[in-house]
Amino acid sequence: MVYIILLLLALGFAIPTFGLSLLVFFIFTSYLNKVAAKPIMVAMYTSYRTSSEITLPHRDYSTVRKAFRMLDVRDFEEQYFSALGLRTFTGYVAHPQHKNRLLVQIHCHRVPNERPYLTIESSDTAAGAEEWLEELMARGAGQG
Repeated sequence: MVYIILLLLALGFAIPTFGLSLLVFFIFTSYLNKVAAKPIMVAMYTSYRTSSEITLPHRDYSTVRKAFRMLDVRDFEEQYFSALGLRTFTGYVAHPQHKNRLLVQIHCHRVPNERPYLTIESSDTAAGAEEWLEELMARGAGQG
């Protein structure tokens, strides 16, 4: 909602400020995404260290993309399951100490009439990724 209000203000002031308000808007939203991406990166690390899922209040999809870009992951995969209200981001992140590649899955849940949230899982291998998606699709097929 904040982004929409700021965008409308920037568009309203675009002509009198010769487009400077739009530039300020894009710089400000980039900064906000960077600040919001840091808890996601901390949750990735915590998930790996504790071998557990971490759940965070919802962040924007652009924030999840920004977190992957800040970790220099350009080839992450994004999947959307509309029937389940789920968007999944999967990528391999280099561990800063031993340079092993860690599988990171971020599941953005947006179910109608519920608060949206993120679930973050990190592991050394991709062993559970396919099984998790198959289980998720089976649950989704049972709902429809």
